[in-house]
Amino acid sequence: MPKETLILVLAGLALLVSCYISYKKNKKEKIVCYIGQDCNKVLNSKYNKMFLGIPNEIVGLFYFGLMFLISLAFIIWPQFAGSQLILARQVIAGISALASLGFTFIQLSVLKEFCEHCTVVNIINILIFVFLVFF
Repeated sequence: MPKETLILVLAGLALLVSCYISYKKNKKEKIVCYIGQDCNKVLNSKYNKMFLGIPNEIVGLFYFGLMFLISLAFIIWPQFAGSQLILARQVIAGISALASLGFTFIQLSVLKEFCEHCTVVNIINILIFVFLVFF
């Protein structure tokens, strides 16, 4: 599978998970954790608003939407893939991957709760960075 297609799929999956989390929180419905302990404790913690007070799932919607659209543009219009845009995307993905590592640390060490929805997004985030930089 070509790299851009893989990034498109990964960003699309993370976008869906972020939409699900956002939808459930907006409806004030509990989010069920099948593997983890209490997703709601993680998602409603003070650590869920790290970027300018915006909930992480909303930041995720914008970030993964941006990654999805850029990959789609690179697939449709390969000439759109200029070196500055490629580098900017790698830097943004790197910052996002570091944030994911931080959020995972907070889940396990500070909150001592595990949310598989968050973990799926964090893993996808790190994979996107790895594929953008190393492949």
